[in-house]
Amino acid sequence: IEEDWVESSPPSGGIIKEEPIDFDLNFELSQMGEMKRELIYGMKDVKMDEEEEINGIACASDNNDFANSSEATINVTGFTQFGRLRLHARIHSLDRPYKMNHTAAGGDGGEVDAFVDPSVDPLAPVDVHAAANDDNVEAALLAIYAKAGHQPEKRIRETLETKELRTSHPVDLADFFRNPEGNSSSIPLTAAQLEKALRKEQRTHREERKEMYRRLNLSVPPGRPNIEREAQLREQLLALDEKERLEKQEKEAAAMRAIVEQGMDGEDRIDVRHLYEGVVKEE
Repeated sequence: IEEDWVESSPPSGGIIKEEPIDFDLNFELSQMGEMKRELIYGMKDVKMDEEEEINGIACASDNNDFANSSEATINVTGFTQFGRLRLHARIHSLDRPYKMNHTAAGGDGGEVDAFVDPSVDPLAPVDVHAAANDDNVEAALLAIYAKAGHQPEKRIRETLETKELRTSHPVDLADFFRNPEGNSSSIPLTAAQLEKALRKEQRTHREERKEMYRRLNLSVPPGRPNIEREAQLREQLLALDEKERLEKQEKEAAAMRAIVEQGMDGEDRIDVRHLYEGVVKEE
């Protein structure tokens, strides 16, 4: 599989780098939501006991036994310019060591060849490989991560449309699925995603501007903002924030003084809620 992956041709006009760029992708399966049975989407010839709860990755042997695990580390190696990936998972088997070769077959899932390797130390982690070329990289990702969370198929497909996976920073796949509307710093945005992010930032700015005028008891002026005027208003807002902070602090101090003084007189403590009710509501 690895030889095919290294020697396969890049898209026309592309140049394969001499060394692949490596980055690590670490996560615990528990972060990816509840996974039972069919963790590997579209796997053929893998029989699992319907009553058995699979908490990790299931590997099949020739006699349809399987191992499961509660944790895994996945390393992704790829040529970033072409979205070419080799997925390499280390599985801590609870049963006995397996090796599995998994090559995704187009969009129809994948074909699995899994077997027990007697040469491997039973206590050592075992390797699972999924090789993907430009045509089936999406299918390979879908096959492995289909159960991962919020519409992973759509999310991966949108990312791979750029045919570029930057590897300057580690990719947190768990975060990738936990935040379907967010974007990892390691993955470039599409034009649509950039436009959406810009609109969101503009909307936030407009809301903050309205709130500033409201707190200063002013009406939002029509037309384009006056930069110098609004800079002065922001300074006024900071002064107002400081004034409110000091008033709140004084309310808290007055409440404490009332409680202490009443307690020192040996009398029943008075109800001082009216002194700090506003503070409590604010917090």
